[in-house]
Amino acid sequence: MKDDKIDELKKVFDLEEIPSKLKASNKAQQKKAHQLSKRKMKEVIENQAGRLDEVLATFIDNKSPTEFDIPTGFPDLDKLMGGLRLGELVVVGARPSLGKTSFLLSLARNISFRQKSSAVLYINLESTLRQTAERLAFMLKEKDKPKEAPFYISAPENCIEAILDEINTYIKDKGVKVVFIDYIQMLQIPDDNQRNRSLTTAISALKRLSREKQVSVVLSSQLNRSIELRSGYSKRPFLSDLRDSGSLEQEADKVIFLNRLEYFGITEDENGDSTKGVVEILLAKNRTGFSGEVSLKFVQETVSFESWPTSENNWGELNTDLVF
Repeated sequence: MKDDKIDELKKVFDLEEIPSKLKASNKAQQKKAHQLSKRKMKEVIENQAGRLDEVLATFIDNKSPTEFDIPTGFPDLDKLMGGLRLGELVVVGARPSLGKTSFLLSLARNISFRQKSSAVLYINLESTLRQTAERLAFMLKEKDKPKEAPFYISAPENCIEAILDEINTYIKDKGVKVVFIDYIQMLQIPDDNQRNRSLTTAISALKRLSREKQVSVVLSSQLNRSIELRSGYSKRPFLSDLRDSGSLEQEADKVIFLNRLEYFGITEDENGDSTKGVVEILLAKNRTGFSGEVSLKFVQETVSFESWPTSENNWGELNTDLVF
């Protein structure tokens, strides 16, 4: 009799539905909170401003990759530097013919063809559109579909004003998030006596664009000849080896050097291992984390970079060149 009365009361007051309604209500609140959180993250990113707890939640507390981090497609490199980050300027330095263009094209290929994670714009200041396209096509595999890849190639005038206009156009019209520029010393400078000052102005403008438009700008740079004069295995570049302008070292959020002992005619490393196809990727500067090195494979047949089946990371110390 008591159970019947309880059942009757449940029906009258709709008590059976209360738990499910509460559950639905909680889900709705969680969804709303999540949407507000994402909106707040976007506001912090776009405005480069926010309350301390909002900034911490956006950048530091998030342990997993976010929409603001773009994987390079090289797992070891991503573990070391966290991928490419929107709003950052990355400099890739190496001696001529050591692999700067191949490395940049390999990064662009991974992001647009293999991951399809972001639209990329590739600007080659040294080669024609056809030369760049042919070189990229040479490193693609059958599974890489050009029609499906958000990959754009451009060859604007070699002046910073034209390059900035071109980048802004592709950001607006194509949603480009990663810009590759190969290479910065090819910029036309009207007065050689003002070369360093003009390069400094150009690099600062690119850094400013990356922050304001929230894109990742990756540019390659020549290194000084002094590297080749160093004896034995001491061919590793230093930040001071960046050519022409000290602003490259100052403005860059990350600096990556390519080092191939094979290029210098050294067939074995200090441990007696073969240097054939081995490229050291040296993260010499990283404002947001660790410096260190990883190893990639240079494939001569396709003139491209690939990850080794297994590799060892050499982690460095926490980078002290941090800007707050």
